[in-house]
Amino acid sequence: ENDLDGDAVAADVAAENALPIVGADLARYMLTYRRGHLMLSAPRPDSEGIPTITAEDPRFTTVATDSITGRPSAALKVGTDEWTGKEISWLFLPGRVQIARIGRDGRPVLEQAQTLPSVFRNSIPIFTAENLAGLGELERHLDTLHRNNDGILEPLIIAKYQAFRQRAIKGLPDKDE
Repeated sequence: ENDLDGDAVAADVAAENALPIVGADLARYMLTYRRGHLMLSAPRPDSEGIPTITAEDPRFTTVATDSITGRPSAALKVGTDEWTGKEISWLFLPGRVQIARIGRDGRPVLEQAQTLPSVFRNSIPIFTAENLAGLGELERHLDTLHRNNDGILEPLIIAKYQAFRQRAIKGLPDKDE
């Protein structure tokens, strides 16, 4: 706010990371799965030093929080290496990230820990956004959806199948005279 180029830098960060799309992904994760995560990563080589911001799917990312402060204390992200097709995981701890991959022999290989920038010396670069009341938007309606499926839809399907049951008669000739 007090500098001359703050808005320009923020606009560059937003443009480089396609923040409207990242924000939409974060909102979709939050509304569908209760929570979404934003991850701050090292700048790409062609980005002129602008950090990378991505929305992370909560099905593949989990964050442990401090029970007293509620702040993130560790995070685990799992995925697949697009080049090798092997599983890879990232364990984020304050000040560092540990990467494990599946090696050629199918056993996990632990890489040397990478140091995070000094701003993350006591924290991790993953931030959690949680939906109101800690519920996905459809979760409060699950009882109604189950009632519709179990009490209304399934009996209709059973009735349709029973209407077209095949019947067999024994002792008929093989050919119609």
